[in-house]
Amino acid sequence: MNMSRPTSDFNGDIQSLTAFRRHSAEMVKHLNESKRPVVLTVRGKAVAVVQDPEAYQQRGKAGKLSTRLTN
Repeated sequence: MNMSRPTSDFNGDIQSLTAFRRHSAEMVKHLNESKRPVVLTVRGKAVAVVQDPEAYQQRGKAGKLSTRLTN
């Protein structure tokens, strides 16, 4: 799959920031459905990670639980 151009099913977890700008509504829909984060890149380097809010909250809860268990 060509990561610089999103496909209609957005199988890639890595997309260019330009592709995200051009197809943001579709990518946000994919994020909400898949619950998987997408790494956004500029010139091949990761610059941001976009994630569904619910998945982000779950990750935060898991991190807090992990911290409690290790302390």
